[in-house]
Amino acid sequence: MVRQCVRAHTMLHDTVIDRLLALAGEVSGLDLCDLACGQGVVAREVAKRGAASVCGIDLSVRLLAIAPRGE
Repeated sequence: MVRQCVRAHTMLHDTVIDRLLALAGEVSGLDLCDLACGQGVVAREVAKRGAASVCGIDLSVRLLAIAPRGE
């Protein structure tokens, strides 16, 4: 059995996402794809920052179900 750990706002997420988005630059108005999006942490953040549309893709059905809720 495979167990998946789902947690929101971990220190790792907060640190990595800020740096990742700093490297990505301005996303406002862009159509983006978050490949291996997991629970959608990055996808939700780029949407908050004004991306025109965001598509999240992941192999985990469980994590994709969680992604829109932001758990």
